[in-house]
Amino acid sequence: MRTALTAALFQDPSNRVATQIMLLLTNVARFDAPRPWDTLIPSLAGAASPTSGLPPAGRQRALKALKSVLAALQGERAPVVADVEEE
Repeated sequence: MRTALTAALFQDPSNRVATQIMLLLTNVARFDAPRPWDTLIPSLAGAASPTSGLPPAGRQRALKALKSVLAALQGERAPVVADVEEE
């Protein structure tokens, strides 16, 4: 399921759906104990890199997801993404 979530984050053409996937991914990372998701942060950071091969929109999704995951893992409430573009 974890691999499918990260793949869906970058493959879905809808920004609205991608936002929901990002929030789901954040909640899985935070609450799916006791199994930590050790590869999530390096995976998102790598996807956000300019050398990742993703288009700019995909890199932006990776950065938003990384921000959300880091905030949730630090104990803060996951931020609501309000700047979803209209399709």
